[in-house]
Amino acid sequence: MSVEVEKIVQLGLEYQKLGQMDAAVNQFTAALALDSDNVVANYSLAVIFFNNEKFKQALSHLDRAIKVNSTYHLFYETRAKIYQKLNRIEDGIIDELVSMKLSNSIITKDLSDRMISSVTENNVAIFIHPDSFNSIQSVIETCERLIADERYEEAIYVYRRYINLNTPEQFAALCNLGSLYSQLGSDNAARDCYENVIKIRPFFIQAYLNLGTILEKLTRQSEALKIWETGKNINQSLEKLDLDHQIKLLNNLGRLNEIMRIYDTAENYLYESLLLDGNQDGVLQHWIHLRQKQCKWPILTDDEFCRKPIEDMASPLSILSLTDSPEAQFSCSKRFGATRIEKFNRRVATTKRYGHDKIRIGYASSDLSMHAVSLLTVEMYELHDRNKFEIHAFCWSPEDGTAFRQRVRNSFDHFHPIGNLTDIQAADLIQKNEIDVLVDLQGLSGRARPNIIAQGAAPVQIAYLGYPGTTGIPYVDYVVADDFIFPRELANNFSEKPLYLPRVFQVSDSKRLIGERKSKSDFGIDNEKFIFCCFNNNFKFNEELFSIWLDIIKNTDNTILWILEDNDWSKKNLINFANQHGVSNDRLVFAGRIDPRDYLARFQVADIFLDTYPYNAGTTANDLLWAGLPLLTLSGSTYVSRMAGSLSRCMELDEQICSTLDEYRNKAIEFVKKPEKLAQLRRRVRENHANLFNTKRIVSEFETAIHSLIETNPT
Repeated sequence: MSVEVEKIVQLGLEYQKLGQMDAAVNQFTAALALDSDNVVANYSLAVIFFNNEKFKQALSHLDRAIKVNSTYHLFYETRAKIYQKLNRIEDGIIDELVSMKLSNSIITKDLSDRMISSVTENNVAIFIHPDSFNSIQSVIETCERLIADERYEEAIYVYRRYINLNTPEQFAALCNLGSLYSQLGSDNAARDCYENVIKIRPFFIQAYLNLGTILEKLTRQSEALKIWETGKNINQSLEKLDLDHQIKLLNNLGRLNEIMRIYDTAENYLYESLLLDGNQDGVLQHWIHLRQKQCKWPILTDDEFCRKPIEDMASPLSILSLTDSPEAQFSCSKRFGATRIEKFNRRVATTKRYGHDKIRIGYASSDLSMHAVSLLTVEMYELHDRNKFEIHAFCWSPEDGTAFRQRVRNSFDHFHPIGNLTDIQAADLIQKNEIDVLVDLQGLSGRARPNIIAQGAAPVQIAYLGYPGTTGIPYVDYVVADDFIFPRELANNFSEKPLYLPRVFQVSDSKRLIGERKSKSDFGIDNEKFIFCCFNNNFKFNEELFSIWLDIIKNTDNTILWILEDNDWSKKNLINFANQHGVSNDRLVFAGRIDPRDYLARFQVADIFLDTYPYNAGTTANDLLWAGLPLLTLSGSTYVSRMAGSLSRCMELDEQICSTLDEYRNKAIEFVKKPEKLAQLRRRVRENHANLFNTKRIVSEFETAIHSLIETNPT
């Protein structure tokens, strides 16, 4: 473009922005007199003439623009609209397909090429009878047959042709076409369809559901929430509420708000859904856990849907904080498995021995990243004896871009990403690699894929760390344990057999670095204050134990409770609860999440850690003992309620372990009133450090246990 032509075109664009269309047309026409192939001038004139319903003139300029630049999808998209106005339906459909191809909105180039050739070569007429367009029913039936035969191009053609007839049922064809585009991975095209449905049929609630789903896929979460909220409100305004769609809209709103960590809003939507139908097990589980995350006590309400045994309502993760009953936790896991885990025949018999020179251990997890599980296990992967073992990872972890993630990846001999594989394909890969021992680091925790493990793709399968309880997953043969965390009487309420290690169940990373030592005042706390701390996730808190903490504070002078600020709602509810029990705001101090090194250094500022019950600290307990901080824990009847006790016992610090709430309360108060006793405990934490943190020894003990399983040929 010459400098003169460029100036004329730019002036035309300025006039166009200002709405001075006559002046803009004059400028663009002048530019074309100097350069008839100027793309910008031709396209701009095409748009102006189209808006003024001068469709033939618009088409002339757009043809010229496409002749010069045939690779820009927007040109074809615009020309398709012009063709529709000129009733050139076939040409319009072809341009729509070309536009989709150029914008990469169809799943493969091959498919889009076939779509275009199918129309341009008139192959469609061979297969599609004219009567197919007589009614929406015949259109849908025709398209369903075509889709079943994977003839997507013809189906799109049929829908598009029917849509252009502008019948009253046009909206139904648009909605189905949107579903087809979504199936093909063409989310933007699907979005356009659903938006058009809403324009022509604003009370068609299904379109709001579908459009929100597409917007979420396009990572436009706020827009998805807005469209679902609009659909919900419209549905409520109808003379007859569409109950099924209303529940789906509420559940989508609750689910996405939970993902976005807007917990109070998520909880309210799910509550409204449960009032409409209280028999939604999955919704009830999420609603309960949302209340736990917010410390919204009591967790259960007087509503009808809460009047069932806790094991029939809570999720396997939620129940760990709700009860210390091994029977209830086992029942909950079995119920979850019955509804969420498929039934498979075991792929590899427990008696199978591959006879490899090195035992192949596979670790399966979505947490091989900056996560609590990997923070404990990374050095174990590094320290495995490579003369005896070959170490594989089967990973569906998100890439977090951290140096720690790279350290984890580097610690394996073979790293298998399985995030894009189906559960069947993942099990195929495990079996193909002839894994001798598969260690499931996930269990029933978040992002779990139990249907991989439940196929029994390895002869020995072991649960470890990810879920501190019985999983009930078929073909998980063992759970890593010690004789404290897994007393013999627990066996009746575990689907897994205990694989006992001689000292402690938990491995850890002895390479952790602690940040610069700080004082209490560095965190805005008076240096004279006695600090009880608990940096566990707030969902582990419960009304009974928090009441004990407040009682401890009320019965000691100059003490504060330093706790994790998990979210705004839990903070507000904890403060309100404390105030109602006579504890002022200044006795509660909230700590945010910080860098791992500084997080470890923060423990050194506190005086003692108050553990949660019945869901004990696991990784957190390991971290604080590594940093040299004493803890006080209550050990109960369940595996999860004995984690911190197991670590304490390993360090020969039995005085940290309590068996009743009264003992727990009284010991905490005593440590304040007898500082010399706490000083002695702190000294012993330092002196017995190596008992728990000799990682090489614990890994060797784990390997010995693995050897014993492989060398034994079980019946």
